[in-house]
Amino acid sequence: VGMLGGFTPVMIKFGVREFPPLLLTTLRFLVASIVFYPFFFRYQRNLARHDIWFLFTRSLFFAGNVGFFSVAIQYTTTIVSQLLYTLVPVIVLLMSRFLFKETMTMQKIAGLIIASFGVGLILKESIVKTEILAFGTPLGNLLTLIAVFSWAFYVLVSKDLTKKYSPVVTSFSSFVTTVVVLLFLLPFEGSVRSFQIYDVTTTGILSIFGLGIFSSALMFFLIQFVIKKTSPFTASLHQYIGPFSSGVISVPILGEKPTPILFVSGLCIIFGVLLATAYEHLRKQFKSVLQ
Repeated sequence: VGMLGGFTPVMIKFGVREFPPLLLTTLRFLVASIVFYPFFFRYQRNLARHDIWFLFTRSLFFAGNVGFFSVAIQYTTTIVSQLLYTLVPVIVLLMSRFLFKETMTMQKIAGLIIASFGVGLILKESIVKTEILAFGTPLGNLLTLIAVFSWAFYVLVSKDLTKKYSPVVTSFSSFVTTVVVLLFLLPFEGSVRSFQIYDVTTTGILSIFGLGIFSSALMFFLIQFVIKKTSPFTASLHQYIGPFSSGVISVPILGEKPTPILFVSGLCIIFGVLLATAYEHLRKQFKSVLQ
């Protein structure tokens, strides 16, 4: 899942060169919906009205995530975008604290502070520096953070969804909700950025199908499956792999520039999130090995 997540922003980068971002996202999840429909039709095609409404309202967070991210990735780098997504586990942890009264330890507080410092460093560098190929722009990074919070909310509410519905149903409902929501926004996007279908190349078409099949149908099904079998927190841990898999592709292909400050900020974010979310688990594992 982490590898697929790392490839996704790179494919979107190619796709938005030929498609407006919301149109690209609509086509992406239209493909994913078509791929998933036979499975949905076979396993659970009959849903009551309250089920449809329940699934729709929760899936709005999913639509918000992919919609904001498709716009944001035009104005930031794939490496920074994936670094910001590593914040998802700690955001889930914080929301669990307020919603489910989960205890906040000193390690969690310290990790949150360290991760926040790393995010602040990225935002600061994107404002005062000219290294757009390293840090992106303030607009792109702020929009990415909105997408990150939307995804964290979706991961959290997905646990309730997977208690009642299969991963096929939850994934399919999220895809269809995204298509429906974005269809209403396409006319507004069209007034800002025109689209000419005869300008589309093979690369643009491949990006839609690659995003629809691998980065949507397959990846989000696996995420829902993990949430159902484990927890929202465990499912969010795949974000750690994203910056590395994105960097392997984006540096040689997109010309992005990893700098020392970007490395430090990324290290702060990843270390802070690990400290806040995995410290107790790692401590217990280490203690059991010593015994």
